[in-house]
Amino acid sequence: MSLPPTRDLNSFQMLEHVAQVHPEAIHFELTFINNATFPQPYPDLQLTFENINGKPIAQRSFKASEYLQPHDQMQARASVHVSLDLVEMANMIDGDEITVGYHFEFF
Repeated sequence: MSLPPTRDLNSFQMLEHVAQVHPEAIHFELTFINNATFPQPYPDLQLTFENINGKPIAQRSFKASEYLQPHDQMQARASVHVSLDLVEMANMIDGDEITVGYHFEFF
């Protein structure tokens, strides 16, 4: 019997992220690092869109298998670059509120 892999979400750190809005999609580029001293499973990502007051108006979650090719674990001190395209623009508007910001979280 084997133990589940060690996991510490707090050891993942976002190094950079950029969003580019195109008429047919939003393109995200992000890079994060595993600051842990051990390999661990890649984290899932949650993208939250916010209105001008910082209130969340839409969210989208990504499993690791959706944003990178299959890998077992992210090595200690390794970084990864992710490229995402969101084509569903309807989620950008909630009533009369338009998204003006976003942020990523690991889970």
